[in-house]
Amino acid sequence: MSEGPPAIRVLIIDDDREIREILGDLLVDEGFAVEAAWNGETALARLKEGFHPDVIVLDIMMPVMDGLTFRALQRSHPALADIPVVGLTAFPSPDADFECLTKPLRFEVLVDKLRSVVAAR
Repeated sequence: MSEGPPAIRVLIIDDDREIREILGDLLVDEGFAVEAAWNGETALARLKEGFHPDVIVLDIMMPVMDGLTFRALQRSHPALADIPVVGLTAFPSPDADFECLTKPLRFEVLVDKLRSVVAAR
């Protein structure tokens, strides 16, 4: 009996608890496996401990460590550099080296983007 493909593992990094919870619940309903962190520093520590998601959903503007700083540190770490990132932002940044979706966004757009980013790996 086939169980199907494994769930896509997503790490949501967002300082807004409500956004983390809503996105997490919706993604789980779509078959994703979700973990979350409230800022870039916490997320980076979790990744360095060995958690290796298939894709990261990253808020750009956060306290403690913003999304662009997180991304620079993630890319500088050889074991983490290959994890793709999809940014979420109300204010697009020309400095981002990853695709950003603008808030507010349609959930279907995020799901399609996450699946396409993981499939392209």
